[in-house]
Order: sequence, then structure tokens, then C-alpha cells
Amino acid sequence: MKKLRSVTAAAMVALSAFSAHALTFNLGTIGVAPGAPLGHSSIVGAFSDVYTFNTVGIANITADASSNATIIIGGYSIGEIIGFSAWIDATPLSLSTTSTILGPGISQQVQQLLTLPPLSLASGIHTLTISGTNTTLGTASYSGNIFATHLPEPGSYAMMLVGLGALGFLTRRRRS
Repeated sequence: MKKLRSVTAAAMVALSAFSAHALTFNLGTIGVAPGAPLGHSSIVGAFSDVYTFNTVGIANITADASSNATIIIGGYSIGEIIGFSAWIDATPLSLSTTSTILGPGISQQVQQLLTLPPLSLASGIHTLTISGTNTTLGTASYSGNIFATHLPEPGSYAMMLVGLGALGFLTRRRRS
């Protein structure tokens, strides 16, 4: 009975190390570069981080997040994020992976999530969710950035066209 309690306690400690972590961040109103930083360090187990942000007017949103370098030695990974993925308002970001051979049997791998092309969003509150699982020994991390390029309102384009039309009318009138 005493041995069963010890085994149960050890199993609970091991499972708690791989429990899901969910962090929520409010980035406020985002603007142009450098934008707002993203990141999570010391990841153990599954995680799902939610970043909320505001846009004022129509904006093109660009976001990127890179995992820490995963070291792979003889088929064993250290610091790898499995299922590294992200969405902005249910639109997935593109994932690319870069591998570099460091020596015989040793390589390094970096995963990067990007908005390709930039995502056009209306004014309001939006969410960026980044998730994955670290199933390796040690901790994993990611870092990144999100920024917005605000687009002119349709009324601004209309005023510009009226101004160009007036300039054209005045130029034509002067020539005649």
C-alpha cells in the first residue's frame, strides 16, 4: 500500500510537469514597427498563449514567431516544440522550418510562423493564439513580434481623387 502511494505521487508529479499552460496577454492598440513583442520562455508540456490586440481602422497585420533552436543529437531532441502553430482570428499562420547541420549526428532546427501575405483586419479587438507542446527534456521557448500598417479610409481616397480632379481641371483651364 505504501509503495502504491509512492508510485501514485510520482505519477502525479510527472503528469503535472506536462500539464497545459495557457497565458493571456493584452497588447493594447498595435502600430507600426517595432510593434508589440511576443514570447514565452521555459515552456514545459503543452501551451496555448492568447494575445489580444486592437486595431484602429483597417490595418494590414504582420506577425512572426520563432521557436528556440532545437538541438538534435543522435535522434534525441532538446527544446523542440511539436505542433507549433498560430492563428489570428482563426486564420492560420504559415510554418517554415530551417535545419542546420552542426556536426556528425548533431543538427539544429528553428521553426518560424509568419503571416504570408499580411492579413487585412477591420477595426476592433482581435486575437493571436500560439500553441504547441514541448515533449523533450529541458524547456522550450519562442519569441516574435506583431505590428500593423494602417490603411487609409475610403473617404481619404475619395478626397485625394477630388483633389487630383480639381488640379487637372485647373491645369486644363489655364492652358485654354
